[in-house]
Amino acid sequence: MNPGRPFSFVWQLIRFVAPLAPEAALHRMIWAGLSLILTCGIGVLGYALIDDFSPFDALYQTLLTITTVGFQELHPLSREARAFTIFLMLFGVGIALYLLTQIATILLEGDLYRDVGDRRRRRMIENLSGHTVFVGAGRMGSRLASDATAAGDAIVVIEEDAEIAKRARERGWLVVEGDGEAETTLRSANVQRAARIFVVTGEDSANTVITFRVKSIAPDVRVVARCSEPDNELLMRSVGADDVLSPIDLIARMVSASRDNGG
Repeated sequence: MNPGRPFSFVWQLIRFVAPLAPEAALHRMIWAGLSLILTCGIGVLGYALIDDFSPFDALYQTLLTITTVGFQELHPLSREARAFTIFLMLFGVGIALYLLTQIATILLEGDLYRDVGDRRRRRMIENLSGHTVFVGAGRMGSRLASDATAAGDAIVVIEEDAEIAKRARERGWLVVEGDGEAETTLRSANVQRAARIFVVTGEDSANTVITFRVKSIAPDVRVVARCSEPDNELLMRSVGADDVLSPIDLIARMVSASRDNGG
C-alpha cells in the first residue's frame, strides 16, 4: 500500500468538508488541530530530552498519552518523565476532545446533508447559460416561472422570504435565497449568462433598483420588470427595463390562455 495514500484521503476529505462547514466551527477546528499538533511536538521533544527516547518512540508515547489508549509504556519512565506525562494528559487529552467536538459540530450543526445539496445546486446554477431568472416568487413570479418551466426553460428563482423560497424548492426550482437588490445575490443566480430576467417583486422601487443593478452586471440581458403604478413605467425603462409588465397584463394573459384552451 502506498504510504502516502491515507494522507491523500484525509486531505481530500478536508477539502470536501471544509467548504460545507459553518465558518466559526471550521475556524475553531483549525485552531484545535494546530494546538494538537503543537502538543504532539512538545511531547516528542519532552520525552526525547527527559528520557532520551528516539523520535519515533517519543511520538508513540505521546500519542498513547493523548489518546488514553492505555498500552504499556515503551520504557520505564523517570520521575520527571511521569510528571511530563501528567502535563500531556491534562492539556493534550482536552485539546483532542475539543477537536472531536468541533468535528461533530461541522457534521451535525452544519447539517452536512443539506449543505451538500446546496453546494450541488450552486454548481448547477454556475453551469447554466441562456436560462431565465425570476427575482421574486410571489403570485406573479410563480405563475411566470411555472409557464417558463412548462415551456422547457431552465429557471433560477431569487427570493428573500424563507417560506416562499422553501415552496419554490419543493417545486423543483433552483433557488437563490437572498436580497435581489444585492449584486452578490444576482451574481449567485448567474444573471450575467442569463437570456432574460423577470424582476417581479411586489414593490416598484425595489424592481427599479434591481433592474438597474442587473443592467450594470449584464447590459445585454433582456429585463422584464413588474410595474404596479403606471407613473413608474417611464422610470423603469430609463434604468434599463426592456419591457414592463403590470399585474393587469398578467391577468389578461391568463384569461387569454384560458380561452385558447377552451376553459
